[in-house]
Amino acid sequence: MSDAPRGSTTPQRRLTGALTPLDVASRMLMKQLAPVPSRLVPLAEAYGRYGAASHEFAAAMPRRHTAACDGWAMRASDLVGASSYAPVPLTTPLHWIEAGDDLPEGADCVVDPAAVDLVGPLPLIVLESFPGENIRRAGQDLAENWLADFEGRKLDAFDLLAAEQAGLTHVQVRAPRVALVDIPSRSGAQATASLIERFVRAAGADVSRTSARDRGLDATAEALRAAADADLILTIGGTGVGRQDHAVDAIERAGQVLAHGLALRPGRTAALGSLGARPVIALPGLPDQALAVWWALVEPVLAALSAARPASPRGLVLERKIASSIGLAEIVLLAQRDQRLDPLATGDLPLQRLRGATHVLVVGGDSEGCAPGTEVHARPIRTDLLQ
Repeated sequence: MSDAPRGSTTPQRRLTGALTPLDVASRMLMKQLAPVPSRLVPLAEAYGRYGAASHEFAAAMPRRHTAACDGWAMRASDLVGASSYAPVPLTTPLHWIEAGDDLPEGADCVVDPAAVDLVGPLPLIVLESFPGENIRRAGQDLAENWLADFEGRKLDAFDLLAAEQAGLTHVQVRAPRVALVDIPSRSGAQATASLIERFVRAAGADVSRTSARDRGLDATAEALRAAADADLILTIGGTGVGRQDHAVDAIERAGQVLAHGLALRPGRTAALGSLGARPVIALPGLPDQALAVWWALVEPVLAALSAARPASPRGLVLERKIASSIGLAEIVLLAQRDQRLDPLATGDLPLQRLRGATHVLVVGGDSEGCAPGTEVHARPIRTDLLQ
């Protein structure tokens, strides 16, 4: 007699014995990915996005020599030997200048007002100066055509400061559109979906979050079809083999399943698929498992869609050994202590360890781990960005 729930017409899904290796799963996702088109956004919306090359020419900044403080614009050669004991009379007209003003022709320094005695018939200079003192030279802040450097760069507060000082109101960015489909848990908890939503935003993407109306196959497939215009579709929950786990069946109904069951610990029940040309990644519902899939697959996919520059994480030395199982890619949490990394957890990510971690490392399925003293290139976990 069948043990399927009464009224169910869908056979219970089982994981196959052969789990898909992580590198194979990654190639499945990446082979047809292309960066999303760039778009023009206001500066207020550009922070944390990945910049795109602009066709607009950007002049060097500042464009001319400018004053770095309020004072008198002068020529340093006229002030040689000036001191309070031997003031130098100035026979040329004084030129007052304020911070940010262009220097007048011939001037090469800005003299503090306290260094000029204006009491007598001629101004007396009581302190000599040198060429370049208290000025900002042309191009000192930014070289010509600095906007080209925005390509693939995650725009920060200083990038936007430069754009605003140059008079720009908008910049080009690439921000993938991510549809986050939360499949309701039996308890009604939404903590995992909220966490992944924060990570998506911190990755510079736009995210729209919806919930399937229930855990059923029809409701999940309907929610997936409604998200089909996104650049990347993520589902949360329902990837296991429980009687109410229909995320993978829903992907199969709405599109195509590429793989179900990854050689990844944690995160074994994750799945990959597509809706037309749109990649779908189905994340397990438990936070640690969803995070494992995030670090192993979702983060690299978003980097590819954003045309992000390849990361160059700083190599740090392991304090202790990392032991890993051949055949399974494993997520390792690490905490930085001075210039060394201390492994906190491998393949099992309890919340207390997550809270103490500063870096994450994905150890491939072909590795048995890393010995103490090994230099590893782990990714920083920027929890300060998860607003």
